[in-house]
Amino acid sequence: MAVYRAKKKDTQPKKDAVTAHTPVSNESMERLARIMNDSPSIMKLHGTEWCIKGLKPGVQWLIAEQACRIVKGEKLSMGDVIKEFAVNLPAVAHVITLALLNDKDRIFSDYEKKELSDDYHKVYDLLM
Repeated sequence: MAVYRAKKKDTQPKKDAVTAHTPVSNESMERLARIMNDSPSIMKLHGTEWCIKGLKPGVQWLIAEQACRIVKGEKLSMGDVIKEFAVNLPAVAHVITLALLNDKDRIFSDYEKKELSDDYHKVYDLLM
């Protein structure tokens, strides 16, 4: 029968550990302020400027629905869903279009009937 000896745990703080007293860079504080104020980031896509903001809950829901369609009832891990997105270009274009428009009124022309708007089709076609 083998005997194992317990090793002492190192209780000294690591040199690279981040603590409450670690100074925060100005870039990090600026980024945090933009996130908290929901300030848009301006990005260009094919000559058009887009104001990128945090995703609205409804758009997050639509993106989650797209991921669920990819899973197709099978029990897949998150890695498997990402792999499916990697080979399914129309699904990726759909998700990016939803994220760019980020507004129910811009995504749907008639929300009750789930009819997609002209803006959606233009951006989707541009991405494809």
